[in-house]
Amino acid sequence: MLTAQVGAWTALVNNSFNGGDMTAPGPAIARELGVRCLLAEHAPRYGPGHAATQLEVLGPDGEPPLMYVRSLSATAADSRWEWYESGTPFPFEQTERYSARRKRDRFDRPMLLEYLSALGVPVEDDAYGQATLHQEQVTWATREVTLAEAAAVFAR
Repeated sequence: MLTAQVGAWTALVNNSFNGGDMTAPGPAIARELGVRCLLAEHAPRYGPGHAATQLEVLGPDGEPPLMYVRSLSATAADSRWEWYESGTPFPFEQTERYSARRKRDRFDRPMLLEYLSALGVPVEDDAYGQATLHQEQVTWATREVTLAEAAAVFAR
């Protein structure tokens, strides 16, 4: 897991080799610190048809216990696409896209980046400077990759 200070935001990146859980600390952070927390994910198609583009906005004004304010999700498991939306849309949202016939066309990476920018989150790679690596020792086999190797796989 990585953490980095980015202007008014603190970025927390959790994408371990065996998968990350982007929702784990979010509700507790939003509730305990009284701050807005954004959970964003884009996973291009991999394996037997898995893919995801998701945005979760949590905050002190969200619905307890998980503190959700807004949730958008276009995900595929074994090539079967699902769409989920809850909460009140933000003024910048392109809500007309949410009724697209193909669920995968309702929310994609460019739209996620646009929404993050509208929420004040820097989306340019060079906005993120020094980071702190938090490592956990595990008993299963692990591997290391360079940033370039990870970007080649995940940043499409």
